[in-house]
Amino acid sequence: PGVKSQFTMADEAPTVTFPDDYPNSVRHFLLIGFLGMFIGSIVFFYMGISRKVNTVSHVLTFFIAAVASCSYYAMWAGLGVEYKT
Repeated sequence: PGVKSQFTMADEAPTVTFPDDYPNSVRHFLLIGFLGMFIGSIVFFYMGISRKVNTVSHVLTFFIAAVASCSYYAMWAGLGVEYKT
């Protein structure tokens, strides 16, 4: 009986309720970060395509802001969360 109860406890999937369990201040911070980086990436993209000569700095800053925007969105949405400690 003891061995069976150990296996049934290990087979249970963890219950993750992110982002519902986190306070609204954390969720708002992540959403504001997403929107800031998203708008920033749009601005850097426009600055890059509006110049006659495309520079590496404009492309690099666009990709940095775009990746950061995706990261903030993933954190806000709770994507990839398996365990909440």
